[in-house]
Amino acid sequence: MTLPTFFVIGAPKAGTTSLYEYLRQHPDVFMSAVKEPGFLRCPPDVVSGAKTATQRVHVRTRQEYEALFADAGGAQAIGEATPHYLASTHGLGNIAELVPNARIVVVLRDPAARAYSAHSANLALGHEHRDLEDVLAQDGLDVSLVRAGLYAQHLRPWFERFGKEQIGVFLFDDLKANRDVFLADVFRHIRVREDVAINTAKQHNASGAPKNRLLAQVLGRVRRSRARKWLKQSLPQVEDLGRRLGRSLSARNLSQTKKKLDSGTRAKLVAYFEDDIRALETLIDRDLSAWRQP
Repeated sequence: MTLPTFFVIGAPKAGTTSLYEYLRQHPDVFMSAVKEPGFLRCPPDVVSGAKTATQRVHVRTRQEYEALFADAGGAQAIGEATPHYLASTHGLGNIAELVPNARIVVVLRDPAARAYSAHSANLALGHEHRDLEDVLAQDGLDVSLVRAGLYAQHLRPWFERFGKEQIGVFLFDDLKANRDVFLADVFRHIRVREDVAINTAKQHNASGAPKNRLLAQVLGRVRRSRARKWLKQSLPQVEDLGRRLGRSLSARNLSQTKKKLDSGTRAKLVAYFEDDIRALETLIDRDLSAWRQP
């Protein structure tokens, strides 16, 4: 049985897709073909193999999860990247139980900017139709979209379980500033060669607001429909063609003009995150004062 030696556990919309694609290029690293298996977010009785997952995850059984790493061969480091593990109690417990010596990789982004990026992704996927300002006004700040950025709160249990030596905390700002240096630090943490040339020209899974929100909502409903699930089981080639067409339409529907986060909304978010940011500075020994600027 082969299991990962390291996990990229978060944060969502903090560059984890780009990191996953860069890691796949390293000759000594094997990454699961499925970028976000999500399996270890399931309850322990599912992860043990006693049950099948009922959650919306890409991999639903222990057998399917192990199969993701069956071709790892002699890879020096074996990994998967599920950014929602960071805030998952089951994710933490299952990883600690299955791979207690695992190397943990976390990429963190200015939490206000991360919330805005996540909201833009929700718009593009058709999961949301309201502006972020309306979401916060109607639903309040204490929503999952925002809570995902309470990094100190989410990270403390990981440090308590794994210790600082096993956890590498990296910043999205550093990824943007110098990808080669950023990757060398990640490679060092997962214990593979640092002097490997990686093509970092492409930024993967960049978010953006849709040009047409109605089209985004329609495509989102199609993706989540029972008909698509039936096609996937009964006519996989047709489903694959439809999925590729949907992705093409979604990509064309993304606006190339980046709209900035409203200054008043950012000020509200910064005030919400301020105490957690200060706690995170102490936890990881980094100056994050830029994140506290409204």
